[in-house]
Amino acid sequence: MRVWLLFAAILGMSAGCDLLFQINATAEPKPEAQPTDGLLPDAPSILKCSGGRIVLRPTTTIASAWEVQFPAGSIHVEDVAQEAPDEDTTYIASKRDGAYDLFGHLPVSDATTIDSVVIWARARVDQTTSLPEVGVTLASGSATSWDDQAVATSYGDHSSRVFALDPSTGVPWTVSGVNSMTFGVRKSYADMTARVTQVWAVVACH
Repeated sequence: MRVWLLFAAILGMSAGCDLLFQINATAEPKPEAQPTDGLLPDAPSILKCSGGRIVLRPTTTIASAWEVQFPAGSIHVEDVAQEAPDEDTTYIASKRDGAYDLFGHLPVSDATTIDSVVIWARARVDQTTSLPEVGVTLASGSATSWDDQAVATSYGDHSSRVFALDPSTGVPWTVSGVNSMTFGVRKSYADMTARVTQVWAVVACH
């Protein structure tokens, strides 16, 4: 009888060890204390005045009449929103006189005082010309203003006038006015193709 009890005890202990082993083998790994890079918060969605300015980059396409997007299959806003110029790696292009591409942007903080707005575009043309080929454009409400610029065959930065007043209202900018404006480029004349690789706006503020 004692031998049988000892044998049963050994079997019970063995079965328990198997059970413990199975539970441990299938246990979930302990989660990391910090999220991976893919789970970290995105960039701020509201822009604040820093060093006397805010740089607005395109985030949405509002008007898309420029016929060419490069690379093929890309969308307009992707081709001009880069912070660093990539020249002919990504660009929009057009030959059609009067064609607009306009873009939306992230909002600025309610606490911002706006002094002025300047629109910029980095552009080139395929062949030498004496005609201004790119109009650097700001659209606010029903007002659309552009400044035609002569563009060379190599890329260069071209700016609009300094908009000290909101062209839609004729009075100094408000935060809501800046947040609702759009900016971009207008093709001028139809003699040759122009390319734009970057569009941005600089808001002077305090």
